[in-house]
Amino acid sequence: MSHIAATPAQRTDTDAEPAPYWWAGALTLAERLALATRPAPREDGLAERRLARWRAAHRMDEEGRFEARLADLGIDADTLLALLAEPPEELAARASRPAWADTVEAALATASLDGGAQPAPQEVGEAAFTWDAGFGRIVAPFVRNAVTRMASGALDGLGEVAALRRGFAEQLGGQLVSLAARVLVLELNVARVRGQLHGDSAEERFRSFAARLATREGLAGLLSEYVVLARLLAQCADHAVEAYLELLRRLAADRSAIVAELFGGTEPGRLAEVVMGVGDGHRGGRSVGLLRFESGARVVYKPRSLAVHTHFNRALGWLGDRLPGLGLRVLKVLERPGHGWVEYAEHGPCADEAGVRAFYRRQGALLALLYALDGVDFHFENLIAAGDQPVLVDLEALFHPAIHRGGARGRTDDDPAERALDSSVARVGLLPAVVWSKDGGALDMGGMGGDAGSTLPFESAGWAGAGTDEMRLIRERAAFPGSSNRPGVGDAVADPADHVEDFLAGFTGAYEVIAAHRDELLSPGGVLAAFQGDEIRVVMRPTKLYGTLLQESTHPDVMRDALDRDHVLDALWATCADDPVRRRLVPAEIADLWNGDIPLFAGRPGTPDLWTSRDEPLAGALVGVPSSDAAAKIRAMGPRDLAEQQWIIRACLASRHDRARVWTSTTPAAPAAPAAPAGVLADRLVAMATAIGDELAERAHRDDSAAGWLGMELVGETRWTVGTLKSDLYGGIPGVALFLGQLARITGEHRHADLAMRALSWVPGFVDGIAGKAAAFPCGPFNSAVGLAYALTHLARDLGAPDLLGHVEPLITATTGAAAADEELDVVSGAAGCLAAMLAVHEATGLPDALDVARACADRLVQTARPQDGGVAWHGHIPASAPLTGFSHGTAGIGWALLRFAALTGEARYARTGLAAFAYERSRFDARIGNWPDFRDLPDAPANPSGLPPSMQGWCHGAPGIGLARADLLRRPGLSTEAAGDLAADLAADLDVALGSYLSSPPGMVGHSLCHGEAGNLELLTHAVAAGRHDLTDTLRLRTGVLLAQLADGPRCGTPGGVTTPGLMSGLAGIGHGLLRLAAPAEVPSVLLLAPPAA
Repeated sequence: MSHIAATPAQRTDTDAEPAPYWWAGALTLAERLALATRPAPREDGLAERRLARWRAAHRMDEEGRFEARLADLGIDADTLLALLAEPPEELAARASRPAWADTVEAALATASLDGGAQPAPQEVGEAAFTWDAGFGRIVAPFVRNAVTRMASGALDGLGEVAALRRGFAEQLGGQLVSLAARVLVLELNVARVRGQLHGDSAEERFRSFAARLATREGLAGLLSEYVVLARLLAQCADHAVEAYLELLRRLAADRSAIVAELFGGTEPGRLAEVVMGVGDGHRGGRSVGLLRFESGARVVYKPRSLAVHTHFNRALGWLGDRLPGLGLRVLKVLERPGHGWVEYAEHGPCADEAGVRAFYRRQGALLALLYALDGVDFHFENLIAAGDQPVLVDLEALFHPAIHRGGARGRTDDDPAERALDSSVARVGLLPAVVWSKDGGALDMGGMGGDAGSTLPFESAGWAGAGTDEMRLIRERAAFPGSSNRPGVGDAVADPADHVEDFLAGFTGAYEVIAAHRDELLSPGGVLAAFQGDEIRVVMRPTKLYGTLLQESTHPDVMRDALDRDHVLDALWATCADDPVRRRLVPAEIADLWNGDIPLFAGRPGTPDLWTSRDEPLAGALVGVPSSDAAAKIRAMGPRDLAEQQWIIRACLASRHDRARVWTSTTPAAPAAPAAPAGVLADRLVAMATAIGDELAERAHRDDSAAGWLGMELVGETRWTVGTLKSDLYGGIPGVALFLGQLARITGEHRHADLAMRALSWVPGFVDGIAGKAAAFPCGPFNSAVGLAYALTHLARDLGAPDLLGHVEPLITATTGAAAADEELDVVSGAAGCLAAMLAVHEATGLPDALDVARACADRLVQTARPQDGGVAWHGHIPASAPLTGFSHGTAGIGWALLRFAALTGEARYARTGLAAFAYERSRFDARIGNWPDFRDLPDAPANPSGLPPSMQGWCHGAPGIGLARADLLRRPGLSTEAAGDLAADLAADLDVALGSYLSSPPGMVGHSLCHGEAGNLELLTHAVAAGRHDLTDTLRLRTGVLLAQLADGPRCGTPGGVTTPGLMSGLAGIGHGLLRLAAPAEVPSVLLLAPPAA
């Protein structure tokens, strides 16, 4: 007899027995569609509202998407409406009772009638349940039923029965509590609000709630309402029993071989502990298990074929034989059909620093082999630092195939650089891959990362008031506890960024061995051929995405009807709606999630086909044959590819650190030779700029029509990431093309113009995609469409390509309206920079919209100015202890932009605000440091032992940019006498202070970048001379000579460690632009001042 009570909707006045169809609402959409009959249509207002939600969510209201989704399901809207309206009793009449329903009722049969008598905690593991064992007691009937089904005979002779049962119960109990927690917390709060709890304290009332639901009546009532939860609890318990018994049967069958081959013949004693769930669950909750025996010996169980492990061990041996001294550890493997056993590797420190260096050399060699074998997913959880040995945990994602990409993904759709990155060493997952959040959270997810104490960059669910009747869900950023992947000595953990050369030495040595012996490696009987039929895992989406869906789909709102949970899981379809190949995979993904698993797709290196977790074939789902792709990569390995992979390694390791580690010299540069004559110096500058242009050409990835680059991108104020260049002016394609166009015009070399045009091949499609979309972008010139519009006005002239101007107006339209709501406000990212850029665009094109946007920006700046002691300033998006000074984000740039607009329009209110900004900035000069302080709150900024405030010497922050703003304005007529007052005298005085600060630093102490290096700083001297300070002409030429002398040893970009990057503000393009500015300032307008094209 069923113990599930009917819900109010299921009851009738004469019901004496529980409804036999209680389980029907937990049948999934796929299960309902698979039935032989379909429900009859009916009018139902609630169902129509639910259908409307289906249409509106996941962007289904966009043209054709909802219809495409229904077509994939093989139904129409009327059928879905009928399914949503179908009563459970009618659904049950056309369906068979599922097996999990028997588990639910069997568990309920063990529940206490009054909640008083409970089995001993050690019998069912309740002592391990959280929140005072309360929620654990509620789900305990499922645990008891599962433990009962684990007949003691299955454990006879293997280990201590009670301990193993207890361990199983504790692990299962934790899983069940996690599934039920959100529903239970909701019901707890409902009961509190209704006054249904008893007790004098919040804790007592919580316990009264748990005691009530721990009864048969209480639990049955809960599960009758939340029938989907009932299903999930039963499935989880069933899978746990099946997986555990399967492991024990396999252990019994394989034990003697395990002892002989993995323990060297030493008897480990009886089984003492089994820890399941060490990895992701697949195929009905099956996961990696860790077994411990009485002697302390351990072994790892894997419920899948280990052929790929065996063959990878062979590859390690092959590499070691050809690379003397490598000495990589090879874990012993016992391979069995469908499962296997692996030697346990224990995390531990190195004996000394030499061991740490050896670790990183070996890890570099591992990366070379994984790169050659197209491995992926080697994140920090997939590696163990066992002394001086890096040991890979899971090898299932070797020969990872290229995945079909469908639909629009932005400007990188046809970017050859994107394709290069997708097949590079970065893809392996071993290198640093830092995930940042806007509020400072950061975690290196790569196999070299996993820093203990890092604030997670994403929120996770937690509980406030746990164990009380006010318990509630919260989202919080936790600290990462650390992992076992990093080497060290004693308690000190090594930083991989301090071992770049060791890592590169190991990588380069192994890479060269693989390239030199490629014919042997690829021969019919070689290492690669052995993998052909091995089962591999194909990672279609990030595991974290699947995990988040599993967690979020336990919300109470989707626990009453499976169709509501299906609607949540349908987010998977929405993310690939434009990709028919990936859409084929969605039914299998949703089925796995309903099974409580992380979705699994398997492949084999020798075929383009995939298989689902249920071994259903998906023919031709891959772009190519994985082993053929790996062979092609190995054949292409050579000096050029090696150099690029080495650059990616350096860049990724540098990205672990923030802007505080941008390159600076610890010693002044050697004195330069006497300044050369102007003409000779100009020739040298153009020659050096040409060399930089040629290096950009060498670094470019090209195909028949496009070109792109890999580079380092500044994220926010301090963080760096490695990727393809995007559509921004700061570090993206437009800035590189801008320099190449200038170089082509100055030198007359067509190769630079051709590369610039190839680099812009994406622009027409990009512009078409935003056509007519007002406020589609923020208004900052260095990070939005404004910068692209600005660059195109220059490139149209420099390349002799007036057609490029046709793209400018739609880009301006896409910014219209953004200025009025701008919160960034500054030159780089906000209204001040947009104002200057639009003035340049208007001067070059005459477009009236550009001037309208400029006025909107000026108005926004006046509106948002905040009074300060001595003047006004702005509070932008950057956390700071005081309003920022400086050009890029502070009052120098904003005041300069307003004064520029005032000079054009003659309107005094803009001039007054601009002058007040300069007055504030003047008041913040700190004579103790001879500079303006950097007020930014930088999370990893080094402490100043002197106690003085930090400062910079750059265009972005500090004297060079502040002085540049004044020098430029001194050259511009037009400010009214009434508004300006003694403006010229004040500007000249400020300029003198800025020059004194900058010139007090020896030349060559900073890098060479435009934003925060010497290429940008020399703009101050260039403009000072142009503003009448002819006494600085020799100083400018002398410092230019120092820059050229340093560049002869290689450019030092404004990145951590000075790693070379192509972009404008921190990279090669900006250094080249700076050189051209020094060579021909009248012909090459200053991008730092967002100047219009030269006449």
